[in-house]
Amino acid sequence: MNFYCPTRFEIPFRFQLQTQTFGMGPRAGESLAQQLNTQTSQSPIVVFGCAGALKPQLKAGDVFVVSEVIYKDQKFTLNPLPGLPSARVYSSDKLIKSGTLKQSLYERHQTELVEMEMGAILSSLNPLLRDKLIFIRGVVDTADEGLKSTFDWLRLVRALGPYHREMGRFLSQLNRDHSR
Repeated sequence: MNFYCPTRFEIPFRFQLQTQTFGMGPRAGESLAQQLNTQTSQSPIVVFGCAGALKPQLKAGDVFVVSEVIYKDQKFTLNPLPGLPSARVYSSDKLIKSGTLKQSLYERHQTELVEMEMGAILSSLNPLLRDKLIFIRGVVDTADEGLKSTFDWLRLVRALGPYHREMGRFLSQLNRDHSR
């Protein structure tokens, strides 16, 4: 498996050495897709990282395999992984900073999570590679939480504990299941 994540702070400790970072946002997602388009590896491509919750019941640390991505006027359906919880994702070109906007996105798209890279990756990736993709997202901020600044550090630090614990378990299970 090849592991990719936007930033180092999103990578659980036991996956630090086997994960490549590619940066945050749609441009970074497009760059990763261009890089993946030139590779010939047949291994699964696992892209994981943080997401904001849109569904009110979700809490920090909840982790999901992404089953569907809505990006601009496109909808991408991904292969589910049996036995692992899945979620639908709205991929945004900008940081969603208010709980009110999150609520509006949830009502309009009925997606559980919001993030900023997956739509750009999927729209720039060779369609033949999409079956190799596994997107995983973990919640770091709840549906009612807004961001006071680009990085609301104190809240983010509190959320990373549950996120790292659950993401580490999730990735370990995925690794075990695919090595059989």
